Amino acid sequence: MRKNIHFIDVLDAAQVIAPGPGHVAIQTVTLGRDARTALFQHPCSSIRFPAVTLGRNPTLSFGYAVKETAWERIASPVVFSIYIRADGRRRRRIFTTMLDTRRQPQDRHWHNGTLDLSRYQGMSVELTLETRSTRRRRTAYGWSVWSDPVVQMDVPDQAPLKAPSLPRPHILLVTADALRYDMLGCTGNRNIQTPHIDALAAEGLLFTHARAQSPSTLGSYASLLTGNYQLHHGVASEWDCLPPSMKTLPDILGTAGYRTVFVPSEQELYDDCLGIGHRFNTVIPCLGAPAQRGEVTSRRVEQALDALQHSQAPLFFWVQYFDTHPPAIAPAPFDRMYYDGDPTDPANRFQEDKIAYIRGIETAAEIQHAMEFYKQGGISTHLVERLRATAAMLRGDRKHGPDMAVHLLALGPDSCLGKPPAAFARWLDTQADVMEQGKMTTEFLEWLHEFYLRLEQIEAEIIGGFKGIVDYRYPVSQYRAGISSFDAQVGHLSALLRQRGLYDNTMIIVISPHGEMLGEHDIHFHHHSLNEEVLRIPLLIKPALTQNASPARIEGVMDAVDLMPTLLAAIGETGPATGGRNRWDAVRTGRPIPEHDSFAEGWLGRNTAILSGDVVYHHSACDMYFSSAWQWRSGEERLYRLDGMHMTSLPPDQGQLTLFRDSLAAFRKG
Repeated sequence: MRKNIHFIDVLDAAQVIAPGPGHVAIQTVTLGRDARTALFQHPCSSIRFPAVTLGRNPTLSFGYAVKETAWERIASPVVFSIYIRADGRRRRRIFTTMLDTRRQPQDRHWHNGTLDLSRYQGMSVELTLETRSTRRRRTAYGWSVWSDPVVQMDVPDQAPLKAPSLPRPHILLVTADALRYDMLGCTGNRNIQTPHIDALAAEGLLFTHARAQSPSTLGSYASLLTGNYQLHHGVASEWDCLPPSMKTLPDILGTAGYRTVFVPSEQELYDDCLGIGHRFNTVIPCLGAPAQRGEVTSRRVEQALDALQHSQAPLFFWVQYFDTHPPAIAPAPFDRMYYDGDPTDPANRFQEDKIAYIRGIETAAEIQHAMEFYKQGGISTHLVERLRATAAMLRGDRKHGPDMAVHLLALGPDSCLGKPPAAFARWLDTQADVMEQGKMTTEFLEWLHEFYLRLEQIEAEIIGGFKGIVDYRYPVSQYRAGISSFDAQVGHLSALLRQRGLYDNTMIIVISPHGEMLGEHDIHFHHHSLNEEVLRIPLLIKPALTQNASPARIEGVMDAVDLMPTLLAAIGETGPATGGRNRWDAVRTGRPIPEHDSFAEGWLGRNTAILSGDVVYHHSACDMYFSSAWQWRSGEERLYRLDGMHMTSLPPDQGQLTLFRDSLAAFRKG
């Protein structure tokens, strides 16, 4: 059989010599709408990978390029070189070339290479990648990248592994960030290809109406892992920390004898500051900066399964994917699945004005919204709280903060008006005080404008693949393509379990922390509102054979907080009392979930949505702005009729409003 060895998968075990931290990292790099998983290697640096033994007919495939944002600014041509050392002998250079994107426009694209390594067949080899500037001291903007260097070779077929027989099932929790309910074949979308997820749904329990309790990624994950609402676990923003005292699913399963493993696709998600990663026996670090593609994550899962294949303990894996989170260009071949033609061609022009609302940095989106709201006489509560949290991080009062703080620290003193961090933090707090009085100072508006322009320059790296497009359908097509790419990873995980004899005895859960707005209510590629497109999430459970659960479509509302107590009941375990309820006895027999009020809390708990039957109640405790079509004033209440994922405004009914107010008051009392 043909085997692939991806060297980026072992970057954390490589010997790296580089000018400084961050000069070697895995990133997604897009050139001309060709997005690839790449190894960023700033010159002058070298990466020596661990030795591998080559099988028959080995070849090395790779790509190389200079990042687009450096094409005009690069100070010196860059030399790319590959060296090989076989069986401990003297190393030998097997590839070298030079790119000069500043003077040679023909160098401005991905270049591909393939090397025949047959002469090293059967040998133990070390590969080294090097980049250097032709002018030693002129390395500025030498932003060199290699695309996924991989050795392909023939190896003997492996007999299927036989897993040890265990009394309790393994659990595989698969989460996909920003995956909408209505974007899967099994949930009724005939225009998207998700065959592997559909196959799991056909084998198991497909929930027709699952709901998130928070539009915040971190807040929703906290609810999934604790079975509690935001009101109780306290994670009300993307920078809050889950309290150490709050018991989580990995805590409980670890105590029950499970071996717990976390394989994230985002670096920050297992940061100790968030209070999640340390609860697992093993965390397989994300190699990407700040995130990695799903194929890298899936191969990391494979490595972890290989290391644990003889484990006598049941396994709990949480595998978190980021491929479904827009905006991004999907990898080939998925990138062309849902779009034909050239999105920059004026003949394909469609809703071009909406493209400006697609942002790659959350703070940039918040500033954009805040300025639009300010022109209407409103003050953005979101921006005020972001300023305060940023100030707290700059002062050192908190270890984790908004991306605004991260970018300010990275951009240096110029972005902070030349002030030291502590002094600038005081200035930000003062501006937040002024904003809470309904004003913005001229100094603050000028600073905000300059900071926004700097963020736009950084965004050129993140959303460069959308440069020059005039067709809004193209970024939407890439969101769909990302979902099909994620589906392929679900298929890969299923195949791994089958190869190891684990599939039948594994309970597989696929869920998303929240959905995504794709233009509804004029909100574009955003998920911090309490709209149905955000709160309605996909959920399926493929039970283990021993759990005696027949395939079924489960009607009724399944809240995300119900998942933890339900999973524990499914394996015969109990946990602490939570806000969620155990639904296992009902769903394993295909019965509908009893009708109940479903609650969701927005950012910082300032807005709330309650679903009761087919009526949705929204309440905002402060001014909020998401778009001209979806903005709120403090104390505002609204009622909607829900039909699928579509909400129709209802006239205010004092009787209904009173019932919802009472329900909200009871919920807040806990």
